[in-house]
Amino acid sequence: MTSPEPQDLNQRRDEMVADLTAKIAGVSGRGGTAASARPLRLSRIRLRTLVLPAFAVGLMLYFGRGAAAPLGVEAAFKPGSGGAFAGFVEVVPGGGAAGTSTREAAIGAGAGLPKGEIPVEPGDLVGTTDGSPGTLTLGRGELELHAGSRALVESVVPPRVRLIGGRAVARGQLRVVTPHGLLDLRAGELRLGISPEGLRLMLRAGEASLVSPDGAGPLSVGEERLVR
Repeated sequence: MTSPEPQDLNQRRDEMVADLTAKIAGVSGRGGTAASARPLRLSRIRLRTLVLPAFAVGLMLYFGRGAAAPLGVEAAFKPGSGGAFAGFVEVVPGGGAAGTSTREAAIGAGAGLPKGEIPVEPGDLVGTTDGSPGTLTLGRGELELHAGSRALVESVVPPRVRLIGGRAVARGQLRVVTPHGLLDLRAGELRLGISPEGLRLMLRAGEASLVSPDGAGPLSVGEERLVR
């Protein structure tokens, strides 16, 4: 029986060492390229599984910030002495609140007018049909709606409301959108009304600006303006 040559033994030893080294590194001696691709592919799948849901949640939080009032920020409508409505709730003088809404629980029970405020959220239509004005509160701003006035709540943070018709008084920090222009009240009190002749407004106190088809600029305290 012939013994193997020293050269053959050295070659086989080198092959065994190379194969063991490859296995320790996570790559087989013969299928190195295919095996190395598996961990990379798996790691990408796991990365997508973790990142994509987190990205989707981030988008929901970012675009949904104005969808509802954050904790501690008031968004409610307080009716006056007459008829009014807010969202799905209708206030009938002497008859309490009529209609169906999940928010009726916050109004109060019993005959007569609601004892508290009606919670509102973006997309709610509010208004006063008769009697004394009702007050819409959105964070640091409020809009007093006189009889025959109605408005649409567009955003709570930042406070933004669309006056559809009637007369109103804006106070505090509030942005009011009208068919004739955009009013940005940063502080103070602003009186405005919509009629067939246009938008009539007057800044009683504070600081505000108007953007209309005629241009943009600040309003002067005490100045009455008609925007057609």
